[in-house]
Formats: sequence, C-alpha cells, structure tokens
Amino acid sequence: MKRIFKARKWIAAVGLFAACASAHASTITFASFSDLNANKWVYTSGNLTAVNDTATWTSFGPPNMLLNYSGPVTYNLTAAATGAPTFDGTFIKQVINGHMQFKNGSTTVLDIVFQGAIITGVPGSNSTSIPADTTIAGNVISYNADPSVLVGSFVGPFSFSIALTQIPGISISGSSLANFTATASGTFAADSLGGGAGPGTPLPPAFLGGPALLVGIAGLRWVRRKVQNV
Repeated sequence: MKRIFKARKWIAAVGLFAACASAHASTITFASFSDLNANKWVYTSGNLTAVNDTATWTSFGPPNMLLNYSGPVTYNLTAAATGAPTFDGTFIKQVINGHMQFKNGSTTVLDIVFQGAIITGVPGSNSTSIPADTTIAGNVISYNADPSVLVGSFVGPFSFSIALTQIPGISISGSSLANFTATASGTFAADSLGGGAGPGTPLPPAFLGGPALLVGIAGLRWVRRKVQNV
C-alpha cells in the first residue's frame, strides 16, 4: 500500500512537471529594425551610443504578432561596458548593459532595458554582433511598448540579436575595446505563448497543460485501478 501511495505522488509530480514544460514554448521573432543611416552607433571609451538614429521598423504578423506598427522609427541607445574585454582564442567579447528606445513620433514602439549583452566578433572583423538571451545566466531583458501598439503580452524568455557593420574592425586597446562606429540591424524575440493573446490575457488551463498533462492523469487512473484490486 505504501508503494502505491508513493507511486501516486510520483506520477502526479511527473504530470505537473510535464504540464509546466509543455507550457513553455519556443521564442518567436516579433520585430526587426534596420538602420537608414550609416555609422550612427559610436563606441568611445567603454560607452556605446546611438543618438536620434533612424531605422525601418517591421512588426511581424500572426502568429508572431505582438506589436501592430511597421514603418519609420527614431531611436536612441545608451550602453556601457562592464569589466574588460576578453579574447577566448577565437572571439573578442565585451559585456555591456544598456537601454534602447524606438519611437514613432511620441509613441514608444519598443523600449528595451538589458544587462549582460555581449559585443562579439573575430579580431579585425567589420562584422560583429550583440546577442542577449534571458535563458543564459547573467542576461536580463525587459520589454515595454505603448498600449496603442501592443497587441500581445510580453512573455519571457526574451532575446535579441543585433548585427553591426563597424569601422574599424573589432580590436582591444589596453583595457577596453578600441573605438569604432557602426551601422546596425536587429531582431527581437519573446516566448510564443504571448503572441496575439492580448495584454494580460491568461491562456486556458487546458492549453497550458496540453497533452503532457494527460501523462499525470493516466498515471493516477492506473494507481486507482491498482488500489481497487488490492
């Protein structure tokens, strides 16, 4: 009898775990941007900025729809290096924390605060990137947007990837990256469960559990039959 009771608890736990795992879907790319002007990003003495840069903004449709605006945007970036750059034998890496805000007139299309993003590239390369992903320890990202453009819910995990074409190529100068200017493009992603659900709209429990929840239910029925036969 004790063994059956333990089995019941174990199967219930497995079912709950499977339901939670099922609820966590893969991320979707919900928006992208591409600079309209060259070399507006400036890295100087550990600070990365873009002041009143202009870009083309694209928000993706269903099932990736979180924002309903596509068109021209003006944006600003302020970021600062944390610690010294490193070289692992293949890539130069510099951790940065910062803030980006994309606007259409007075409307905030997307506001991003981040920690732990990494400027990375092969030494001397003009093609570098800045990835960040909240599933990685030390990476923090928050998204916000004006309610007039937000048609879904921002559900983590979050990630973004920014590609830079920089001049000169990436290198280390003393205890900092060497100064450079760059042209940028990038994408932003969130968990696919947020897409098109409407701000703050909870998903149905049956959807959150999905087929995985049936594992726990089937297991409990098996235990019940065993108890009846004892």
